[in-house]
Amino acid sequence: MKSQRAIIALVATSFIFGLNYTVAKSLMPHFVSPPQFMLLRLGGSLLVLWPVYLLGGYYQKIAKADIFRLFLVSLTGITLNQILFFEGLSRTSPVDTSIIHACSPILVMVFAAIILKERFTFRKGVGILLGASGAVWLVLLGTHGTGQGTTLGNMLILLNIASYSLYLVLVKPLMKSYSALTVIVYSFTIGLLLVTPYILIDDTPWRIAIFTPTAWLALLYVVYITTLLAFLLTNWALQHVTATLAGYFIYLQPVIATTVALLTRQDSFDYRKVVAASVIFTGIIVVNGGVRFKRSKKGLQEVTNRQD
Repeated sequence: MKSQRAIIALVATSFIFGLNYTVAKSLMPHFVSPPQFMLLRLGGSLLVLWPVYLLGGYYQKIAKADIFRLFLVSLTGITLNQILFFEGLSRTSPVDTSIIHACSPILVMVFAAIILKERFTFRKGVGILLGASGAVWLVLLGTHGTGQGTTLGNMLILLNIASYSLYLVLVKPLMKSYSALTVIVYSFTIGLLLVTPYILIDDTPWRIAIFTPTAWLALLYVVYITTLLAFLLTNWALQHVTATLAGYFIYLQPVIATTVALLTRQDSFDYRKVVAASVIFTGIIVVNGGVRFKRSKKGLQEVTNRQD
C-alpha cells in the first residue's frame, strides 16, 4: 500500500515540477533575478519548516557518520541544483529545460553504477550514448530567438539535472534512517548557507513594488508547492521505492511542461526539439529495456526486462 501511495506521490510531483517550468520562467528576469529567487525560495521555505520541525515533535539527531553525506546531498540537491536551474531557466525556454530534464533516469543509472557499483552492461552503454547525444544536440541547437533556448542556458540545465540525479542516488541511504522532513530541513539549511556567497554578490535591485497579484501567486507556488511539497513528496517516496524508479517519473515532465508553455505562449515547439526528445527517449528505452510493475508481498515493485 505504501508503495502505491509512493507512486501517486511521484506522479503528483511530476505535475508540480512540470507546471513549475512555466511559472518560474514568468518571474525571471522581470520580477526577480536568479539569486533573489533562490533566497526567496529557500528562505521562505525554512521560515515554515523549522517551526513545524521543532514544535511538531519531528526532530531527529543526525549521526556523525551521516554528516558528510548530508553535506553532499545539500550541495548537489539544493545549492548546485538551484543555482544551475534558475540561471539556466532564465536563459532558456521551459520546453528545452523539460526535455533536457528527461535525461535524469539515464544519469541516475550512471551515478548508481559509479557510486553503488550497480551492474553496467553494453546495452546500457548504448542507451546512455543515445540519450546523451540527444541532450547535447539540443544544447548546441540553442538559439537566441524569443521563446527559444540558448546554448548557455541549455548547458546550465544539463548540469542542473546531472546534479539532481546525483542527489537522488546520494539521498537514498539517508531515507532509510531519517524522515523526509528531517532530510529536507537540514539539506535546505545547509544549502542556503552554501549558496549565500552567490546571493550576496548579486547587485540586482529588488522589484517587489512592481509585483502583480499573479506574480505573487507564482512566487507562492514556487516556494511552497514546488519547493516544500514536491521535495517532501519525493523524499517520502524514496523511502518506499528505488531512486531509479523515482527517476522514471521525470518522463511526465516534458509533456506537462510543453503543454503548459504552448498554451501560455511562453515557448514554441519545432522539429529539432521533437527529434532531440525522440533520441533522448530512445536512449532511455534502450537503457531500461522496458519497465513493468508487478505486485508482491511487499507491495508494488519495479521490474526491468533484462536483455543482457
